[in-house]
Amino acid sequence: MTRKCPHEDVQYCPLYHACHEGGAGGCDDGKIDENSCAVDRGRMEYGPSVRQLRKTHPLLVAQCEMHQVRSATRGQIRRNLKHNGLH
Repeated sequence: MTRKCPHEDVQYCPLYHACHEGGAGGCDDGKIDENSCAVDRGRMEYGPSVRQLRKTHPLLVAQCEMHQVRSATRGQIRRNLKHNGLH
């Protein structure tokens, strides 16, 4: 199956987090237990869904984005240290 969700790690997906917030919406179409979400299965579009979620739950989306950037930054720092023989 070709992934349509841009998140390799679900912990950064605001739609996934929204599934667990009461009334927040999200990407669960009742088949989330199949290891894919409605976006992966082509039942909803990621971009428009996140834009709508940003209107109703802006803090949730911002927190997911911040955690993803922070994780990428830490990973790059580790790679730089290793490349320079410092760690």
